[in-house]
Amino acid sequence: MENNEESSEFKESVLEPWVPEKLLRQVDSSIVHYSRGYLRSHPERWFPGFSSDWLPLSHSLGVELKAVEIKPIIGVPRGQEFGYVGSIDDEPFAIIYDDTTAHVLADVLIPNGGHKSHRIVLNYLARRLVHSLAGSWSGSSSAVVRFEPNLPTTAIREAGGVKLVVSVNGSQVIIWFVLGKIMVERFDGLWRRQLLSHSKKRDHEGTLAIELANLNIPPTFLGQYVKQGNNVDLEVPASDLVNLYLDGKHWSSARLFQVDSNFGLEILATPNILPKTPEGTTSLSVQIGSMSIEPHLITELTQPGAMLATSINLSDQVEIVVRGEKVAAALVRLFQNNFAFEVI
Repeated sequence: MENNEESSEFKESVLEPWVPEKLLRQVDSSIVHYSRGYLRSHPERWFPGFSSDWLPLSHSLGVELKAVEIKPIIGVPRGQEFGYVGSIDDEPFAIIYDDTTAHVLADVLIPNGGHKSHRIVLNYLARRLVHSLAGSWSGSSSAVVRFEPNLPTTAIREAGGVKLVVSVNGSQVIIWFVLGKIMVERFDGLWRRQLLSHSKKRDHEGTLAIELANLNIPPTFLGQYVKQGNNVDLEVPASDLVNLYLDGKHWSSARLFQVDSNFGLEILATPNILPKTPEGTTSLSVQIGSMSIEPHLITELTQPGAMLATSINLSDQVEIVVRGEKVAAALVRLFQNNFAFEVI
């Protein structure tokens, strides 16, 4: 709204509603819960000798084996062709892979082998995987790991899994580990405790504010911008990106999502670099809301990809904040794909 012509065009335009329930992606609460622990963890750190246990077999067969990706997940793909069951402290877990992976693995050990031979080889590989897990576990407490040939994969009540991508002589295969709730919770707790133990301790809560957008204006225009019924073009493209302020200072950037009818936040790897407020202007901040946040959550949310379910209900209502003080309430609107607001 730099001149009268643009201002007139904006005032005469019809603003569209911003409906977070329709525009923001939905995330399951279990993913949010594990996003700061289990889903950020690196399982290979708890099994440091896992890869070396396969070196003798690799050398004797002249096969190049290399782990490409190890990733904790929620929701292992179903319909896999082959499945084998083990247990950790009597809780079942499964090792599964599809037909393509099975053929690549079997052909490495028995080239041109028949169906029955391949089945024997795949069973052997599953047993060896379980043995490697048992021998390389370095967690704080001991664990009893066994191969369970008589248990079906349906015995596992899945809470999470691990995706293991392995390069076998240049061909990538995927092995999925399906885990029950006890193991997922154990890994989740281990990762959170390790994270907190290696982080600077904070002994007090913080105040987290969620900023949808901001606008720099001359201080003398503030009364006009927050006048009831006024519409303001924020001049930034509408998106799910927000800035987070901790105790009044810019802290991180995040993406909005919806979880259980509330706003959720996913921390981004690279924070937005906010431009300095030009001399002679005041920053008008449009905020979805603010909330108290416990010290351990502040630490956990330093991880890119970590999520938080806020206590702020999905709504188009926001607060207009200037220098840390709420000066007006407004409704978020859309104007030519930009964010705008209507003062109420």
